[in-house]
Amino acid sequence: MKTASGAALLTGAVMLTAALGNARGESAAPAPVRDAEIMPLAASGLLLDIVNTGKHLIAVGDRGNIVVSNDGVGWAQVPAPIRSALTAVTFADADHGWAVGHDAVILHTQDAGRSWTMQHFAPELEQPILDVYFLNRQRGYAVGAYGLFLQTTDGGQSWEEVEAPAIRDDEYHFNALLQLGDGSFFVVGEIGMMGWSADGGEWMRLQAPYEGTLFGAVARGRRGAIIYGLRGNVYLTDIEHSAIAVL
Repeated sequence: MKTASGAALLTGAVMLTAALGNARGESAAPAPVRDAEIMPLAASGLLLDIVNTGKHLIAVGDRGNIVVSNDGVGWAQVPAPIRSALTAVTFADADHGWAVGHDAVILHTQDAGRSWTMQHFAPELEQPILDVYFLNRQRGYAVGAYGLFLQTTDGGQSWEEVEAPAIRDDEYHFNALLQLGDGSFFVVGEIGMMGWSADGGEWMRLQAPYEGTLFGAVARGRRGAIIYGLRGNVYLTDIEHSAIAVL
């Protein structure tokens, strides 16, 4: 369950995503796994996504920081089992949520964000996860750099790669994944990457009007979306009628 405001904050991930470039760098020794430091100014640091769970506002960001607020004014940091930058957060309901980030980390909470456990951590991949979406407590997807595309059907206890050669073979970064009004799925990324799937199984590549990076999208209507990208480019798309307009 993501809000439009949460999608808008994904643009902040540009600072982290841009550093990835279009090719992998030299391998580096993985950093030790350490809990996030509890810092008094965590809520004033770099935060990359926010979600309204129905009970609280929860934001995630650099150094594994997770901060929670009841009113959007006062914020408190909660413990997290990682210091990797967290780039996105989503909730399937008021209690069950997931946060993802660098080192292919996936964190899970089942108590409305008060505590978090690690479900996935693969720094050797050198593929940060940049967005996450759950349909319900069991079924979810995570996308990221170099075509990383994971899925789970057991609430994140296990994750496997999505077979989607039409959109994965070029290994472009996936920056955002969302569900459209009719229940279909839409993904956007670098080099004008746009992909669509009716049910999350078979994916097709869409022709984009822009060859630069697309950072995110917000669902609109039955099968439409507002897409935003590099250099202030914003597009309105209606996949059902194969129409794309520049805003």
